[in-house]
Amino acid sequence: MPKGMVTVPFNPQVINTGSKIVLIDTGFGPTPNAPVGKLIPNMTAAGIDPKAVDIVIISHLHPDHANGIKLADGSLAFPNAEIKVRRRTGRSG
Repeated sequence: MPKGMVTVPFNPQVINTGSKIVLIDTGFGPTPNAPVGKLIPNMTAAGIDPKAVDIVIISHLHPDHANGIKLADGSLAFPNAEIKVRRRTGRSG
C-alpha cells in the first residue's frame, strides 16, 4: 500500500433514462464537517430534485453506498423513489 492517504473515489450515479430518474447508490449521507455526504447539495446544484428520483438502486449495503438513503432528521432522502437492493444469494460478500 502507498504511504500516506489513499484516495478511493466513489460517486453515486444519476441516470436519466428519458422516462425515469435512476440513482445508483447514495453515498455516506449527511456527515457533519466531513468531505462526504454531499449528494443532495450536488444534485440540487445540478438541477436534480431528490423528490424527482424514481428508482434508487443500492449496489450493496456498506455505509458508503447506502447511508445516504436518509437525511439527518431520519426522513427519506428520495421520498418518491422505489428502492432496490439485490437479494442475498447465500454466498458471502
